[in-house]
Amino acid sequence: MLGWSWRARTVREWLFVSGTRRSGSGGRAGSHDGGTMAGVMVVEDEQVIAEDLARSLMTLGYEVTGMATTAEECVKGAGQRRPDLVLMDIRLAGELDGIDAARLLREHFDVPVIFLTAYADEETLRRAKLTGPSGYLVKPFRKSELRGAVEAGLLRHRMESQLRRSERRYCATLRAIERAFRYTSGPV
Repeated sequence: MLGWSWRARTVREWLFVSGTRRSGSGGRAGSHDGGTMAGVMVVEDEQVIAEDLARSLMTLGYEVTGMATTAEECVKGAGQRRPDLVLMDIRLAGELDGIDAARLLREHFDVPVIFLTAYADEETLRRAKLTGPSGYLVKPFRKSELRGAVEAGLLRHRMESQLRRSERRYCATLRAIERAFRYTSGPV
């Protein structure tokens, strides 16, 4: 998997073997559509934090679809694995930061992002808001805060997607009515 270190693979395998990782959540936490596990990508350049996040997500019933340490790895991995949600550290090593990655994910894949940050300066928050994030978690945070943020982010994204589909159907219906009206009220 993209960005998985030997240590992270070991943690993942341990969780799988120990029975902590679930094959389906059946409506429990981690379920985003009433039965399938939601896939979450972790983007964090500090390995210890990334491993802890992955372990927490798996114990909460989520599937960790990948881990990345840079914005570039994140975008590439999201294109390959299509996560349901991304937990994104704002400060990342490399040319692009987490805010840049979130903008690319929104534009290309319509993936919701929850920012993780220990920094909350005004300029960073202003830039982050422009990407339309599903939430923010300020480090350090508790597992209950992580669960709440992920569930709220998944729900918000699902509702926004349903609203966009509904709006497209509504517009198509109005166009069809307009065409029918022109056709039937043509020249007399």
